[in-house]
Parts: sequence; C-alpha cells; structure tokens
Amino acid sequence: MKILITEDELHTRNTLSLVLESAGYEVRTADNGKESLDIILKHKKGSDPFDLLLLDIEMAGLSGLQMLDGLKKKGVNLPTIVITGFSDQQTLTKIRGRGCKEILIKPFSPEEVTAAVEKVLGEAGR
Repeated sequence: MKILITEDELHTRNTLSLVLESAGYEVRTADNGKESLDIILKHKKGSDPFDLLLLDIEMAGLSGLQMLDGLKKKGVNLPTIVITGFSDQQTLTKIRGRGCKEILIKPFSPEEVTAAVEKVLGEAGR
C-alpha cells in the first residue's frame, strides 16, 4: 500500500512517515499542497498510483481544502484522511463535505493514525 503524506510541519511529517513505514506501508511525503498535487497527478498517469492521502488542511500556498478541490476537478478519487488542529464544527463540516473519510485532530497518537489508515483502506477495498 502506497501512502502520500502532505504536511508542512517537518516534525509531524517525519513522525507520520516513521509510524506508517513501521506499520509496513510505502510512504512518500510532500511539504506543501502544490508539490503533493503534482506528485498525485504524475502517479495517477502511471501504473503505481497512491492508495491513500494524509493531508494537512492548513498549509501556506495551496491549502488542504484547495488541494481537495483541485483533485476533484482533475477527476482524482483518492481516499483521504485529513489532519487538522481545528475541531470546530464549521471546519469539520467543510472537510466532510469534500468527501474525506477520516479526520485526525492534532495531537493524535501513532495508534490513532494506524487505526484510521487501516479503516479507510479497508473501506476502500485496498
């Protein structure tokens, strides 16, 4: 299983990568939305697409919400887990309205990450 982590905070990005690699997943990382969108579109055309996207919602430049909108416009249907530090109802409603399967609210534990990934991949039949 191949997972793309898009997170602008280096420590969080590295921690997520270590947790998921330790759980046996192939991981690639991006530190902003534009880089992530480019990576996804490049891999979509090839024979090795991503199975899951872990996406920070608050990033400089192209935000997570803008990135989700961009994926939809390009016809990319990639199961997504959103990472956010905001737990207000308005933010959560915006995220869910874009088809995200799970939301991880910072701070979260390694166990929460792996459980969310297993759940979403299981639901997607991957």
